[in-house]
Amino acid sequence: MTIPQTIKIRDRELNKCFTLKKGSIKLNGIQTLEYLRYRSDGKGDIGRVYRQQEFIKDLQSSFLKLENVPLIPKAYLAIRDDIKTDMDASDMASYFISGYKLRNNFEYHTLKGYSKFIDKVSYYILYQSSIKSIKDVLK
Repeated sequence: MTIPQTIKIRDRELNKCFTLKKGSIKLNGIQTLEYLRYRSDGKGDIGRVYRQQEFIKDLQSSFLKLENVPLIPKAYLAIRDDIKTDMDASDMASYFISGYKLRNNFEYHTLKGYSKFIDKVSYYILYQSSIKSIKDVLK
């Protein structure tokens, strides 16, 4: 994962602070989760969504490499107890193959809007023009 700027993150559940330094680094599970939740960069939800999109792109590019296919069963065994699904192994394999075929056809869009507090809760309100533009893209 490439971290665009050094950031300090506080994990409230573990009551720990840690620093992610600018540059390309390998994150553990807790660091990844906290980085993807992070909203204190002055960009709020938009910054968080951008980081999540970049993470998905990185995950997709590394996971969908043909040389990583033999690692999938081992990865699945490591996480299977934490996954609840009604998909069987053949369904998962089918989705993986479909994802591999589509790997270069993903587009990411962030709808324009503004943040607003309503009853002490922060909301991201979309501009109508943004809604219209994404509808046009999806046609």
